[in-house]
Formats: sequence, structure tokens, C-alpha cells
Amino acid sequence: MSEVGKSIVVFAPHLDDETFNCGGTIVNKLREGFKVLVVYMTDSRGSHLIDLCVSENPTPDEVAVVRKKEVSDATAELGIPPSNLTFLNFPDGELIHHIAAARERVKALLLEAWPDEIYIPSQEDCHPDHVATNEIVLNAIETIDQKMTPITVNEYTAWTSCDVERAEVGDGVVTDRRGREVVETVRNDISGAALAAKNRAIDKYPSQISRHPSPWPLQPRAILSEEFLKPFGLSQNRLALAIKVPPRRINEIVLGKRRIPADTA
Repeated sequence: MSEVGKSIVVFAPHLDDETFNCGGTIVNKLREGFKVLVVYMTDSRGSHLIDLCVSENPTPDEVAVVRKKEVSDATAELGIPPSNLTFLNFPDGELIHHIAAARERVKALLLEAWPDEIYIPSQEDCHPDHVATNEIVLNAIETIDQKMTPITVNEYTAWTSCDVERAEVGDGVVTDRRGREVVETVRNDISGAALAAKNRAIDKYPSQISRHPSPWPLQPRAILSEEFLKPFGLSQNRLALAIKVPPRRINEIVLGKRRIPADTA
């Protein structure tokens, strides 16, 4: 059934959360006729510094540039026009210190778009930027005139125990909230073309899922852990296929039996 004229807003703490956590849902919503907007809360420049303690080659500024390019490529795979992306650029890892300013920005965006649905990280997530995004958006909605048509608020899982099931459920567990009350928890099935599009979009984030192809020798491993990536089907075999090297080589690197050669970096 076509839903022309309806819209959703996905609030992503970082430049990749829209794909990893809502990619298949986004594809399906676009095919149903929804307008899809994505709001990125942070500049995402801290992934290598925070997770790997790497501050040079790449610097945070270099990471920010690369991740902006990656998000452009990934959202193009999902089918989102560049004009539908909004970057708030609050400091990565420090969103909790910018609650008031972020709330006002989000409130203004919601009043302008007033979507039918929004997607925010689960309040159960352990990442501070994800928890802060949840609180900021819910607070912004609560400050808006209640005479407005209610928005359906959906929470997606990213860093909770539900992640291990995402290989089967597509975009994982989505919780529908009315205010602060949980109405329903559902599983989004994104099999077929939507899942294929999501996987193509995930592959546009090499800085997060593998050693980056550009010369960043101080990056010893992928930013996202094997445990996080496994539900998305990002196995050692898939990584080997993507970068065109023998699967055994990837396995030996993971086990520490082999150094990373230039054609695998």
C-alpha cells in the first residue's frame, strides 16, 4: 500500500547508525512511498581516537572527512537523497554535554518536518551518545504542543543484547512508544531486496568494518567488533570476498598468526 505524503525521521547518533540499525526499514519505507529524513547527532570524528587511541594517521579531522564520504555513499545505496540528510555536528562521544542545545535543534527539525514516525536508539543501549539521543528526542517531543498529531516513536537496538538476533530479524527489535510508555515491540523482516540494499550500504563503511583501504597503518583492527558485525553477516569469508583476498589469510590475521600485508590493509 502506498503511503505517499507520509514521512519518517531517523535520528542517528553517528554516521553509520542509519544503515546498521535501520537500513532495511529505510528501504522498505521508501518503497512504500514515505519520505525519509536522517538526522546525524554527532560529527563521528572520534571513532579511531575513542576506540583505538589513534590520533594520527588518521587524525580525528581525517576520520570526519572519510566518514562523511562514507555516509554519502551508503545512503545513496539505500535511496535517500542528499538533501534529506541533516548533520548537527555535536562532538562525538560528548553529546551528553550538549543536551539543551541539541534538544532545541531537534525540536526545530521536528516542527518543520512533523513526520508520521521517528526512529531513535533504544534507551537500553550502553553507548552514551545513543542514550543521549534517545533522551534528547523524547524531551524535544514533550516540549511541543500536545495538540499536534501524535508521532509514532520507534526505538531501534544497536548495542543491546537483542543485537545477536539481527541476522534473522533484519533491523532488529523496534519498540513503538507513546510518550514514555512502551506500546508494542516488533521485529522488522527485511528479507530480499531490502536486505541486499542494506548489505551494499554496510559495505560503504570500510573505516568501521575493516582496515581502511587508505594508508592508515596505526589502525590495528576494525572499529566495530566481530561480535557486533556477525549478526550482519560480515564474516571473515565475506570480508575476504569483499577485499579480494583468500579467506585463510583473514583467519590467520584474526588469530594473530600473520601480519597484515599491503594488499589486505
